[in-house]
Amino acid sequence: VTEFMDCSMEEPIFSAPPVGTSNGQAVDASQGWGAAQHFTLTDDQKIGYVDWWMITTGSPAVEEFIIEFYEDGGQPSGDPVASFLVMPVPLATGEYWSGAFQFYRYQVELPDAVDLEVGWFFIERQNNYGNPWLYWANTTATSEPSYHGSGSSVGPYAMCLGGGAGGGWLDLSAYEGDV
Repeated sequence: VTEFMDCSMEEPIFSAPPVGTSNGQAVDASQGWGAAQHFTLTDDQKIGYVDWWMITTGSPAVEEFIIEFYEDGGQPSGDPVASFLVMPVPLATGEYWSGAFQFYRYQVELPDAVDLEVGWFFIERQNNYGNPWLYWANTTATSEPSYHGSGSSVGPYAMCLGGGAGGGWLDLSAYEGDV
């Protein structure tokens, strides 16, 4: 297993890399196929970094994803706490699902940190429906619930969250007194 199958951050505050992957699920906006993974952070920090893994039927291009964070509830609903349109570069991991379909890790440093200890991380691919197919890999590394826009989820989905200020800015809000 390559290093690209682990979380990219040194000390993730939510860790569910692709372990025991048995399936994946498409996340294409043209079909209304957004998906979300519930999380509970292990440390009281703002979320500044996100990783997720896709299984693909070809070589994916750099393309737009909407990533959103929702408050805790039965599923992601209402207005998101934060929403970002991002263009992550897919990183080939060198690992394959079912011997033929490569895993790609997507990494994003958020432009603004997200202050949410328990909630939902949602992704939806915006373009290139089926060209190639991208499936959000599932995992056995967490038992947190998952959601898919089709109404049927094969999750939980592989993802990691890292603490940080987001956007490359220094954030001292976690400290009290003289710094």
